[in-house]
Amino acid sequence: ILTAHNTLMQKNINFGFSIIIPRQLSDEEMDAMFALNHILTGTMHSRIYGQARKRGLTYGIYSGASRGVDNSSWDFEGQANYDTAEPLFKLIVDELNRIINHDISESDLNAMKSYALGSFQMGGQTVGATAGFYAGRYFWDGFIRDHKKQPEYIKQITRDQIFKIAEEFIKDDIWVLGAVTGGEEQQVLRLNEELKQLFVQK
Repeated sequence: ILTAHNTLMQKNINFGFSIIIPRQLSDEEMDAMFALNHILTGTMHSRIYGQARKRGLTYGIYSGASRGVDNSSWDFEGQANYDTAEPLFKLIVDELNRIINHDISESDLNAMKSYALGSFQMGGQTVGATAGFYAGRYFWDGFIRDHKKQPEYIKQITRDQIFKIAEEFIKDDIWVLGAVTGGEEQQVLRLNEELKQLFVQK
């Protein structure tokens, strides 16, 4: 756990936590993580961000996946008031436990695919979005993914892929929480204990 106190005595908590697995995700696994993060935080109807905004628990929360040569990361970043941080973390843990318990329906997945396909088609209308599609991977390992096949890749994502990779992240039990706050360090320690429940007896 990493903590820092803001000298300007901010009245909220900025936090981030990462869950790590010690290997590189495949393209198909990255697609599955994209789908999962969309379901969790991608829209105002998503399970974490959507619920949290509706309940007034956060200013914003983001999740995403990244990969390196020897490891891959599932990352969450957000901001909350002191009095809403703990309910927010309970919501996060509850929703991630739903994933571990295979609680995603085909309807959930199909809705994500529909949204992703629409976003891809809209993004293809701009030079910047198309360049970004290639650049993100090319400048990392020189690989050029077929832009025209992206709708096919989206359609091929399965619930089993999502469950398998999410379970691996949780079972490996490598994670860290960091926070910047003007409040008490004890609260950050309580948030850390809440997150720890995800990894108990998995």
